[in-house]
Amino acid sequence: AMTEATPAEGEGAPVFAPIEAHPSKTVQREDVPVLLHEGAVKDAKAMIRVLHDHLHDKVKRLVLVCQEFDQMILPDLLDKFEEWLNIVIVECPGFGAGDKAHLHDLAEATGARILKESSGDSFENSPFGRADFVEVSAESVVSFRVGDHSVVISDANEVMVVHATEDDEENEEERAARLACEETS
Repeated sequence: AMTEATPAEGEGAPVFAPIEAHPSKTVQREDVPVLLHEGAVKDAKAMIRVLHDHLHDKVKRLVLVCQEFDQMILPDLLDKFEEWLNIVIVECPGFGAGDKAHLHDLAEATGARILKESSGDSFENSPFGRADFVEVSAESVVSFRVGDHSVVISDANEVMVVHATEDDEENEEERAARLACEETS
């Protein structure tokens, strides 16, 4: 029998937003594609093309590390991939100040190619790298592990998780709330 969900704290607040500040629990991804961008990600079409052309699974699951992510492109991405988009976005403003050591370490460790603002739209070869394990702590410290090599980003400005749930991270109540919200939108 279905048990009735108790109302959430702070009634009237939207129960589910597709983008949210990273929750206080850790977020973990195993064996996940990694995309690196040294600048601001603000071209929805280019992003959609990269995901479409080079991530062949139905679920577009990745960790994106960039200087800045323009949230205005999210609706386009969600429109295109719907609930199949599963992305952890790590914003590192330090890249803009020329502090790109993490970026190059990650490229070396994961095999990803670093995307630049000016690199055109055509990617013959996949720019994605891969990490064995990525963990975002409650303090937004992001650790990437590839084999016995690890890269830790401790100065990320913000970590955003879009459709954060994997496996059993979403409980019944969250799921019910999310589905209810989706029906009304």
